[in-house]
Amino acid sequence: MPIPLFILLTRLKMTEYTDVPKIAKAAPAEQSAERLNYPEIMQSSGAANLQGDTFQRAASLPSLFSKRDSYPYPSVQISENVFTNNNFPLKFTEADLRQEIQRSEKLKTEVARPIVRAPEVRETGDRTLAPAALALDTPSKTYEYQNLRNRSAAHSGPDAMLYVPKNFDSSKPINLVVYNHGFGSTARSSFRDSELGKQMANAPPNTVLIVPEWQAAAGSRGYNQGNLSKPGAFRSMVEEVFDKTPELRGKTMRDVSKIHIVSHSAGHAATETQIYQNGLSSKIASITMIDSTYAPQRMEPWIQSNIRELANGSKRFISISNDTNSQNNGQASRVEQMLRRGGLSTSSMLKDFKNSGLDERSLAQYPIIFKSSSVAHNSMPKTYFGAIEKASKRW
Repeated sequence: MPIPLFILLTRLKMTEYTDVPKIAKAAPAEQSAERLNYPEIMQSSGAANLQGDTFQRAASLPSLFSKRDSYPYPSVQISENVFTNNNFPLKFTEADLRQEIQRSEKLKTEVARPIVRAPEVRETGDRTLAPAALALDTPSKTYEYQNLRNRSAAHSGPDAMLYVPKNFDSSKPINLVVYNHGFGSTARSSFRDSELGKQMANAPPNTVLIVPEWQAAAGSRGYNQGNLSKPGAFRSMVEEVFDKTPELRGKTMRDVSKIHIVSHSAGHAATETQIYQNGLSSKIASITMIDSTYAPQRMEPWIQSNIRELANGSKRFISISNDTNSQNNGQASRVEQMLRRGGLSTSSMLKDFKNSGLDERSLAQYPIIFKSSSVAHNSMPKTYFGAIEKASKRW
């Protein structure tokens, strides 16, 4: 129990302060240190011995030192020798108390100064730390990769494009979006013309985008996938690209939590290969066909094998059509039958061929969507890709 102030002032007549040893800037490993709450520093009437921005304070009132609060700036510390009634070394008069209050006011600015002027990383003991409030954003980055070992064929342009989002955190699981372009496009031109990088700003945190050049003859009107038609080739491409990217080096498909595949137009051919020949089925959380239902029956084995997950919303299938309205409508009817045969509610499915808009609420609410659109075929990725990424934050 603290000694009352009036007793303290009556009994103590010496005006000298007991010397307080300074603590080193980097405390020894065996010395336990307590961090002090900054508001407590500002309010208390304490004397301090300052060395750099590390200090030890000797307070005028023992009760002030019964607290050991945390202070978020790690280089501002108080030693383990916290003074109590039993080992309190200071003897003073009321005048000394007033002087200590004045010193405390000065201490406020001296303690605050390092926080304002030293945003750099600080070392404390064997740890390197930086104030969280002063953390800087890391910008998004776009990479082009050519001459990959794992590619469809040799190209004059990139074999793959990769987008790494702002503030990517390599310690967290990776969300991977795969975009498969259509005929007449390349990995580079589709990324540029559909503004995929800009639209990726809508995606959930830690979402990486890869745009593979899946055509052996990039930009042609052919389905030849070259080496990427081989089992496991696309998976190997992704892991090779990861290893060449500074933010992803050392990562593999094991570090990917979910895969979202978006196919535009003829990109359905690459999508089918990626789904069935690369051992990725368990990680594929959604498939989006943007006017890409040219061979709908090829997608239906994946839909059938995941029909329960699609019905409960743990996976997603979205098909938006214009040129492929007829094929899309037929597939919608077959998926509806799959749900009924499985004893599953069709309320999880949106079937709408009225050419009305597709809003974010519908994209978030329905895990199975068949929708027609009046948007021109080549403009659809620019219209819908970002909306789908934004809605995926709620999936």
